[in-house]
Amino acid sequence: MPVNATWDSDAQKVIRLTIEGQWSWAEFYSTTLTIIAMMERVRTRVNFIVESRTDYVPDEALRQLEAASNFFLHPQAGITVMIGTRGYLRNLTSAFGHLYPKAALRLMVAETADEARALLTERPMERAAQPTYINYQTP
Repeated sequence: MPVNATWDSDAQKVIRLTIEGQWSWAEFYSTTLTIIAMMERVRTRVNFIVESRTDYVPDEALRQLEAASNFFLHPQAGITVMIGTRGYLRNLTSAFGHLYPKAALRLMVAETADEARALLTERPMERAAQPTYINYQTP
């Protein structure tokens, strides 16, 4: 499945969302329902590692941004670390940060999954107090 959510470890504190290939908004929304159910089963704050393995983003991404971000805004949602953001997805992440500045305080960017895990273990709420805005500029 092009959009998949799994626990990053048996501790069930981090959900790993992986996006690859040509995916649809229906697949994404279906996975967000799975993510919400996962969070509600553990009843604690949950952090996210979101890895995009593709540059593909379906049409109408800006129009879909609010609905697509529902799990990021869930009361149990902690910090989100994005890895693999480039091109249009990088711009979309930046737009999210500007549209939802409070939520953007909990948004970070890493190059690898190991770096993302390190960010989440190094005093994550302290780091989250420092916003990370992604400003993509074309070369």
